[in-house]
Amino acid sequence: MFDFQQEIDDLIKRYEYKQDFVYHTSGSTGKPKEIVLPYETMKMCVEENIRIMKINSNSIIVNLCIPPTSIAFSCFTTLTALVTGAKLITKKFKANTYVDDLQNFKGTHHFIIPAVYRILSKTRKWKDLDLSSYEVMMTGSDLAPEGIKQDLLSKGATRFLNIYGSTEVPPAISESETERDITNVSPLIDYKIADDGELFIKWQCQDEYWASGDLFEKIDNGFKMIGRKKNILRLNCAHVQPELIEQYIMNRTKVDRALVTRSKNDKIGVYFEGPETKQTEVFTALNTFYGSGDNIVDFVKWVSKIETNHLNKVIRHQSL
Repeated sequence: MFDFQQEIDDLIKRYEYKQDFVYHTSGSTGKPKEIVLPYETMKMCVEENIRIMKINSNSIIVNLCIPPTSIAFSCFTTLTALVTGAKLITKKFKANTYVDDLQNFKGTHHFIIPAVYRILSKTRKWKDLDLSSYEVMMTGSDLAPEGIKQDLLSKGATRFLNIYGSTEVPPAISESETERDITNVSPLIDYKIADDGELFIKWQCQDEYWASGDLFEKIDNGFKMIGRKKNILRLNCAHVQPELIEQYIMNRTKVDRALVTRSKNDKIGVYFEGPETKQTEVFTALNTFYGSGDNIVDFVKWVSKIETNHLNKVIRHQSL
């Protein structure tokens, strides 16, 4: 079953004819740009993903939220299915049918975007979801929501994988089964962490390291994600990582989306989307995160809409 049939056919043709793959980035790690990946890089990535995810001809890959513009559409779904002979089911994202499709298709492998999980995990249908057919449930492209691993495993999934990578250095690069750590890094990956914590990484068939724009700290067998380097808000009183705070807020208040920014008073300002009545809860969550005595929060404001990009990630610089 296929949506995006033309895009799938094009990817298969490029792979079979050993052609370059061309992608355009969303701008989440820098200015939007064109990325050209040679066949050799994609082949190494796809074959390693097959190993990491344990995909074979009996596997059923279900894609309900990865768009064809994403590198993951190639290396997690289309090309892994092509190489292994696995069955591929891909549909355009539809929030109202997602949970039913995920269960009814009885797949073995599925990737869920964190922003999609945060929305669907609040619904009634999600509570009764049966994932017992799924051998691997994955997430990535953003900080993994707190509690997602236990939630997916409690619904019957066999394994949880937190995937890291980029358009420039296609995912996955690890077999990490934790929510914040990137561990069991592929032996085909070279990486180094700069003094300021930024990760530089590449597949061994690539000539140059990619500056990830993400901050990590070293741990045994890998590294722990701190957050996006460019999004750190440097206040007089602290350095603030917006993604961590936004995730903390959404986990504890059940607002639909949050955007942390720096106010004119050099403190934290928070916009949130969802029930207006959650304003007090958001304030409470922030004070719990930082400690009420820190006097770091300037305002919390409700807005009807926080803009996101095509991967449902918050656009940092927007007028609200």
